[in-house]
Amino acid sequence: MSILISICLFLLGGGLLYFGGTQIVEGSVRIAKKLNIPTIVIGLTVVAMGTSMPELFVSMSAAIKGSSNIALGNVVGSNIFNIVFVLGISCFFMPLQANKSSFNYSMISMLGMYALLLIMISNRSNSSKGFLAIFQGGTISSLEGLLLVIALIIYILLLKRIAGKNKEEASILEQQVAEVEKTEPTAISITRLVISVISLGFGSEFFINGSVGIFSRFLSPHIIGVIIVAVGTSVPELVTSIIAASKKEADIAVGNIIGSNIFNVGAVLGISAMGGFKFGGINLDPTNSYIIDLGVMILSALLLFVFMSPTRPLKKSAGIIFLALYIVYVGILINAVNI
Repeated sequence: MSILISICLFLLGGGLLYFGGTQIVEGSVRIAKKLNIPTIVIGLTVVAMGTSMPELFVSMSAAIKGSSNIALGNVVGSNIFNIVFVLGISCFFMPLQANKSSFNYSMISMLGMYALLLIMISNRSNSSKGFLAIFQGGTISSLEGLLLVIALIIYILLLKRIAGKNKEEASILEQQVAEVEKTEPTAISITRLVISVISLGFGSEFFINGSVGIFSRFLSPHIIGVIIVAVGTSVPELVTSIIAASKKEADIAVGNIIGSNIFNVGAVLGISAMGGFKFGGINLDPTNSYIIDLGVMILSALLLFVFMSPTRPLKKSAGIIFLALYIVYVGILINAVNI
């Protein structure tokens, strides 16, 4: 494949992923409204998952092909990018204040998902070779993928209960739904939904093939997954959070990122692992260690917990630290030996 064709596929795939990710939310919200599904449920599921659709289709496509570096790297890299870059940029528009009722619960849930992921991918047969070797050659089995999806469902149900008791939280969800809801015939909404799924399907194929075609000449599949593909699939989160921050809608900017990160682990990795049942799930390359990526993913979440709380907004100084962390992380990956 020539470099020109790869660039065209990369750009076309990225565009289709962004288009499909936005359209699937608008179509789904309208259909859900027609089915009389409560607004709070729509906000917690359809709208919240919307920005994670590109990650889902890309990782699922990669898992089905047995490309574990992209399937896992896309999620881990996206979760890092979402916090340290997207929130790092967003807090320059305004100090980001968290919602009192759900922030702590969502943060604990995100860290809980990370802990569950660590346990799943740890290769306990390598424990005799040292701590770092534990994160080489592990597997997220199809059964473990199902457990991740179940954990996500439990998170949504408990969050629905919290939001239902808090008028402020419920109004935020209603606002999110209202911003994407369109007044149109059901047939058009269904057509929009079908077109968006097709766009995401083709977009994921084009984007993966284009990324590999361009960057495999000088980057490892590991780095392509955690940086190139992850950043590309995180564009919806970036756009959504920056627009929300510029409108002074801090709750949407923060909730979009934390919710997306939880969905990335629970839904994206969970469904991808089940989709890759032919290969036994998502199998980590034994020649790669994910300790740097997982460490930065967890560190970024902990730093967010330190710098931000319901009484302490995320300020520009924290944003600078976040952006510096991402630059250092990318530099370490590119310069690492045998990564």
